[in-house]
Amino acid sequence: MQRRQFITSASATVAAASIAGCSGILGGGGGGNSGPDGPVKAYASAVSNNNADELQSLAHPDANESTGELSDSDLEGISMNVKSTEVLEQSDGQATVEAEIETTVTMMGEEQSQTQTIEFDVRKHDGEWLIYDSETVSTGGN
Repeated sequence: MQRRQFITSASATVAAASIAGCSGILGGGGGGNSGPDGPVKAYASAVSNNNADELQSLAHPDANESTGELSDSDLEGISMNVKSTEVLEQSDGQATVEAEIETTVTMMGEEQSQTQTIEFDVRKHDGEWLIYDSETVSTGGN
């Protein structure tokens, strides 16, 4: 996934949920991401806290595209819960983290949830783990 797609995935999936009749969707940062799974957990926290700036800070600067525009209000009604993470591979400054993430969207009083398994490509930048890319491996409903 390109950097812009990473940043806008939460808001784009709200639109997809709306089109699909409010069905389920996909999916703090900065310092403190001590391990490769740190930015993955921070990603979910930033979405749940409607914090677009925090979300943007988790994207690696060398990812493929610019971040685009995303505001805190684009994230309203979305919460993410990281159910599990596993570091599948790790080498010097790069890792693959698999995460099972439950995303819940509340729209017009209706709450819909979906669980996805996502592989995140995380890379170090200035000593900090950041998300470079991601790919959905599997999707299940709740």
